Amino acid sequence: MRRIHRRAGFTLIEIIVVIGLMGVVTTIGCVMFSRMFSATSVLTERVELDNKAEAVFKTLRRDFDQILSVELSGVPMRGVFENASDDRSAMTLDKVLDNDRVIIPVQRAAGGAEEDQAGKVMYWIDRQGGEPTLVRTHGTLDEAEPKKARTIVQPGVVRMRIEYAPKDSEAWLRDQGWDRDDLPGAVRVSLTIVGDHPLEQVSRKAVFPINVN
Repeated sequence: MRRIHRRAGFTLIEIIVVIGLMGVVTTIGCVMFSRMFSATSVLTERVELDNKAEAVFKTLRRDFDQILSVELSGVPMRGVFENASDDRSAMTLDKVLDNDRVIIPVQRAAGGAEEDQAGKVMYWIDRQGGEPTLVRTHGTLDEAEPKKARTIVQPGVVRMRIEYAPKDSEAWLRDQGWDRDDLPGAVRVSLTIVGDHPLEQVSRKAVFPINVN
């Protein structure tokens, strides 16, 4: 009787099927990893932009906390309403951008050292050159718009909207800026900051009560 010997192993069709399945699994794994990596990158940049916005508000809060009354400084706070048309703003979804600025009389204009003298500080967006940048400039009380000494507060700020709440009203005013001889009861600042990618941006706002002793 002739014995039948069966060969151990896989047929060519089986090998082809296995290779195909491995390719599908590998592709799915690569796509999932790519999406997870992309989501992590977006989340990381969003957290970084949030931290930048909070740092800006911290700087603003330091100056609003040491604001001087008209009686002490001899000059009022001023808010300037303005819009900017930025052709480069593929970095933002808006073509017309809030471009307000605020001028504040403070106890220590140069940055908070005890020996600093009273003066004015101004917050505004510098759009000259490449990246729009929020800057803080300071000078003496008799300057209309102090721009001599300059500090970069935060690059990438493409929009700043400033609103004012009079002490005798709960309404927020912006369209006329602030051109009164008294101080508002509070100031609300809204910012938009863009990241490395134009579509990565955050908009945040903060309210600063105005308290003068």
